[in-house]
Amino acid sequence: MPSSATVFLVDSDVATCNVVRDLASTMNLRCEVYASGDDFLAAYDTSRPGCVILGLRIPGAGGMQIQQFLNSDKNGHPVIFLTAHADLSIAVEAMRAGAVNFLLKPVHSGELWNSIEEAIALDGKRRRARAWHQKLADRLRSLTPKEREVLCMIGQGKGTREIASSLEVSLRSVQKHRAGVARKLGASSLWELVDVGLHAAQDGGQNGDPGPWPGPNGRRLV
Repeated sequence: MPSSATVFLVDSDVATCNVVRDLASTMNLRCEVYASGDDFLAAYDTSRPGCVILGLRIPGAGGMQIQQFLNSDKNGHPVIFLTAHADLSIAVEAMRAGAVNFLLKPVHSGELWNSIEEAIALDGKRRRARAWHQKLADRLRSLTPKEREVLCMIGQGKGTREIASSLEVSLRSVQKHRAGVARKLGASSLWELVDVGLHAAQDGGQNGDPGPWPGPNGRRLV
């Protein structure tokens, strides 16, 4: 677990704050406490890795409101709810909205530990995926218009001869463009070009933004 990660706790209950601080320290994590939802939102920084632990009924913006805010931000942190208020309907709503866990006070330290580990691992996975998407988008933007066309056609399953016929260019020209695409994207095989080209084709070939493409999954191009 990265020691640079921070547990952001939003709760005004002193006993809960002490428990979470002690546990975070044991896990070699930083812990920042906010006594109200408004204080947390005013200081919120998506660039810092970690997770958010929310009380349900807290001063200012409530726990569910904060979760909605975090969900509206594509860079929002994973959320764990920790509350003394056992409301099944709210718990179900929170979990459906993506909460890592919904824990009741007094919380078992082992259960909270596991939830924090899971939330921080999820945050790290999301950050790596976003970085991968951004790097790939940057590389796509480096393609020439003709290279972009070739890439899209590769994604449509077209072979070299079919691409050459569609673009009214020579086979040698298509091969040259394909080699340029592979070099700029860092693709080591035709399969990887097909994978990227498929999404470029879905994108319409109009821009360099890969959109919600699959993240790194063993078939990295960058």
